[in-house]
Order: sequence, then C-alpha cells, then structure tokens
Amino acid sequence: MTEDIELYEAFFQKSKSYYLDKLMRFNTGQEYRFNFFAFLFGLFWFVYRKMYVEAFIIIAFIIIEGLVEELVVPESLSKVANIIATLAISTITGFLGNNLYIRKAHRTIIEAKEKFQDMEAQKTFLAKKGGVSFIVLIALFLLIFGVVFYNKYQAGMGH
Repeated sequence: MTEDIELYEAFFQKSKSYYLDKLMRFNTGQEYRFNFFAFLFGLFWFVYRKMYVEAFIIIAFIIIEGLVEELVVPESLSKVANIIATLAISTITGFLGNNLYIRKAHRTIIEAKEKFQDMEAQKTFLAKKGGVSFIVLIALFLLIFGVVFYNKYQAGMGH
C-alpha cells in the first residue's frame, strides 16, 4: 500500500490529502466515513468524481423508488414518503461515497499496473481516470434542466 501512495495521489489529484486520510482509515478497518458532499449532492457528487456506474445505479434506484412510491404509497402520504426516501438515499450515499471512491481508486490502480510497467505511464493513466469531471456534471445538469423544462412545457400545453 505505501508503495502505491504516488499512484493514489495521481488518482485523487487536488483532493489527495483528504482521500489519503480516508484511505488510511479504510485500510485500518474504518471503512464507512461520512462524506457530507456525497450526502448533500448525491448523484451529482458521483458524476463529479467520475463514478458513472455508481451514478447510474443511483438513477435506477431513484426511478424504482419513484415507481414503487407511485404504485404503493397513498397520495396523501406521497410527500412524506418522498422526503423519507430522499433522506434515506442521501444518507446511504453519504456513508458509501468515500468507500466506493477508494475502492474505485484501488481498482483503477490495479488496472494501471496491469497496463503499464512504467510508473510515469501509470500516473498519467490514473490522472486521466481519476480526479473530477466538470464536463459530464454540466451535461447532467443540462439534461435534467431539459427534462424538467420539457415536462413543464408539456404540462402547460395541456398534454
């Protein structure tokens, strides 16, 4: 693990001090450290951290939760159920965020070592795969804004 610190630093980039601390705690058995930003921003935090598979799973979970809520929960309780579900999802993402991000870093480091023998090539690979992505985050915001705008427009048109 200590020989991989430079590789983790390359993956974590600007947030390396924060995540190296979480990595050390993770390696000593303190796996679930709460991440306030993952709690607060949920899906957007996962996309920002380039955790696209996890983000897709969250989207699927939210859709399934919404369908179950629509089919099972009486309309009089739907707002309360929605608040409870949102808090539950946010709490789960808050507790799992760091854990999943560190696991992704570990998998990506293994992949870098398998693909490249040279440490500098590994670091370059990790710098591309790690860090954050504003482009995909902005695209997600635009997509959600578009869907909301379209739905409001359709509702205004009487459809």
